[in-house]
Amino acid sequence: MLSQQPLRLSEVRRIGSQIADALARGHAQGAPHGGVSPSTIRVGADGRARLAAPSGRPPEDAYVSPEYVRGEQVGPAADVYALGLVLLEAISGRQVYPGSGRAAAEARLDAPPLVPNDVPGPMARALLAMTETLPSARPTASRAAAMLAGEAVVEQAPVAATGPSAGKIAAIGLPVLVLLVLLGVALWGSGSADTTGGVSPDSTTRATATPTHSATRTATPTSAPTKTSTSGKPTHTTSRETPGFTMPSLPTKLPDLPDKPEIPSSVTDKAESLWTEIKDWFGKFFG
Repeated sequence: MLSQQPLRLSEVRRIGSQIADALARGHAQGAPHGGVSPSTIRVGADGRARLAAPSGRPPEDAYVSPEYVRGEQVGPAADVYALGLVLLEAISGRQVYPGSGRAAAEARLDAPPLVPNDVPGPMARALLAMTETLPSARPTASRAAAMLAGEAVVEQAPVAATGPSAGKIAAIGLPVLVLLVLLGVALWGSGSADTTGGVSPDSTTRATATPTHSATRTATPTSAPTKTSTSGKPTHTTSRETPGFTMPSLPTKLPDLPDKPEIPSSVTDKAESLWTEIKDWFGKFFG
């Protein structure tokens, strides 16, 4: 079928879902296939796709997984990867990684598969997930079958338990957040600076909001009516007035801001230092 012409997307979706379902049944019994390729997929007269038994020979170079090329342990995720390559070949009419030998096999370590632009979004996401370089990032065969069939997929654990932990992924945002805070402080400081020779709104507000001692804290004693004590001598009582308070005046318009913010050199140095630490951290994380 592949030697004649590329298949229609509906055919690729149907065949891929059926083969992924067959792989899922084998994986559930602890039996990875290990040799998924166009030569092991049969499409009967009824249109039903079936997976032939593995031949026992090494897998074809064009469909091996990255972990196989690296000499790592190979499991069910390698079958999902190989099926993804077969489906991409069925869509485009050509092998994703043509040729044979070690050099051809290692090509997938540097260049991940590309999905044609005319492939619909849900199917494109399924193919991209199936051909992820990391085995832990690929869906299980049963999940791939549901994705290819266009069914609603319930999130589940990946095929393998290795890969970046949730804590490490969540920590990615922390350095970026700190960098944004530093940049925000720099922009705020440049906006408050006096660039036109006038008084910044912040200083005006502070000066207006600070009450004077004579207005708020000093009160003139006043004499209350004279009272007569039991001894017959007049006495005076003194009362104090309640301190007053004046609401500060607010600026009526925004100040003229410069076209280019003036970032202090100290903030720039901190941002550059933090950015260097972020790059080093990402290098350690993904290296």
